[in-house]
Amino acid sequence: MCYPFCVIGLRGFVVSGHTVLSLHCARFYERTALTEEDTDHSGFDIAASQRDIIEEFRQNDGKLGGMFEGWTLCVLTTIGAKSGRRRESLLGYFEVDGRPLVVASAMGSDTNPAWYHNVRNNPDVTVETGTDTYRAIATIPEGEERDALFARVVEQAPGMGEYQARTSRTIPVVTFTRVGAGV
Repeated sequence: MCYPFCVIGLRGFVVSGHTVLSLHCARFYERTALTEEDTDHSGFDIAASQRDIIEEFRQNDGKLGGMFEGWTLCVLTTIGAKSGRRRESLLGYFEVDGRPLVVASAMGSDTNPAWYHNVRNNPDVTVETGTDTYRAIATIPEGEERDALFARVVEQAPGMGEYQARTSRTIPVVTFTRVGAGV
């Protein structure tokens, strides 16, 4: 199955250095957590496509083929800052010294993705890695701690450094601390 590059947050790693901008990509960069009503002008249903990819992720224990083969991904479930509804985003998932994290790159956009605003508003999240699902508290490191974590992410995914070079904002890193059963 083939997916448009802009359907999920990981697309930039695969096409690092290439321009994949279109109207629906530009809109997608601003909000990675999609809702039922998100449809671009050509009739392509981005939200349905993202739901299909997330379903495939879940059916295959976190593994996706094609352009996503070999990438470590997660489904991050947040509560919408404005809507109060559950939102799911498929993101690149990293571990630095055993510390799980994601990066709010939005492919180097000048605005943070919607899921990041959701996390800031309510840090109680659920993380699915395909073989593990856990409730967590999200934390947003700043300063030297953020810089050190981001540098380690760039070692694993050099495209993240390219994203940072594209924008004047400091791309946030979000870490997770497990809570509840199985901590």
